[in-house]
Amino acid sequence: MELLSALFEKYGLLLVFGAVFVEQMGPPLPSGPLLIVAGALANEGRVSTAAIAGITWGSSMLGKVILVRRRWTLRQAGDERLCAAWR
Repeated sequence: MELLSALFEKYGLLLVFGAVFVEQMGPPLPSGPLLIVAGALANEGRVSTAAIAGITWGSSMLGKVILVRRRWTLRQAGDERLCAAWR
């Protein structure tokens, strides 16, 4: 367990960013368990709660903006078939 927590302390924010971003883009990759581990380590003071919250919010918004922009671009191009595929 110490190895896992040491790895999370070193690469945790990058893992949180990647998991939440990919989840927002569509594939069914659950980021909840990773966020629970991040919250537990933040409770122990090993990682920053504000950093986890900021990274989570930022990656979620970035994923949604990219997804909405892609849908809007397909609608402007007039190809409703491609737009329906991104729903």
